[in-house]
Amino acid sequence: MDAPFQATHQTKRMLYEMMLCAEPRGAYVGYVRGEFSRTLTGFFQEVSSAFRFPYTFSWSWESLDACFRDLEWLSFSQLLWVISQPDKLFTKEEANMANVNALQRSIAAAASFWRERQIPFDCVLNLFE
Repeated sequence: MDAPFQATHQTKRMLYEMMLCAEPRGAYVGYVRGEFSRTLTGFFQEVSSAFRFPYTFSWSWESLDACFRDLEWLSFSQLLWVISQPDKLFTKEEANMANVNALQRSIAAAASFWRERQIPFDCVLNLFE
């Protein structure tokens, strides 16, 4: 199985065009801004907004995983999660690496869950902005 992570070095314009091209093919694109995800709360706000999580989302890794296994409120034939400036994720958190590891596990679990259902799930880490 392919890894769910892909690192890119695209300008904002190139990244926008990539996301714009994905949507007509049935992809739902969730865009999370690393610059607003320096804290765990900021990250959960970004993800909740990007994937339109319901009010039941409880701002925890377990709740994030549960929401990613559901997503019934979205229409898609594939999922693309774009994270800009991933180097800024959790930089204001003492448990920075623990959160990065939790995020990696969540993305891998979501990718596995959806790929088992024949729905592609990929995460693009855009390193250039």
